[in-house]
Amino acid sequence: MNRHAIVICAAAAVLATIAVSTRLRGQTPPAVAAAPAAAPDFVKDIQPIFAKSCYTCHGEKTQMAGMRLDSRESVMAKEIKPGSSAESELYQRVAGLGEHARMPMGGKLEPEQIDLIKRWIDAGAA
Repeated sequence: MNRHAIVICAAAAVLATIAVSTRLRGQTPPAVAAAPAAAPDFVKDIQPIFAKSCYTCHGEKTQMAGMRLDSRESVMAKEIKPGSSAESELYQRVAGLGEHARMPMGGKLEPEQIDLIKRWIDAGAA
């Protein structure tokens, strides 16, 4: 074997060892780590949460506190700051943060739903 072939074989052996050892520990090898999750979509991911939990008080017919959540445009008008869930009243309310009452009234969203709303806002609320 020439020197070039030996280096290639050694590199392949090191990579194989890393892959096997990380899998044995239950980890994903760095070369095949999962891609970041796509940003949540308003129509597919966020609107169904609002429809189920928020439209009674913040929909087409009723807009308590002037808040309307049945269209992306109305949500964008004043309820969120795209890119910053920490500065968005909507996220603060559903997460139960700050001085205002937690929403929805009489219940609360599942942690996964709150996380979806947070990620949607932080990703720019597109």
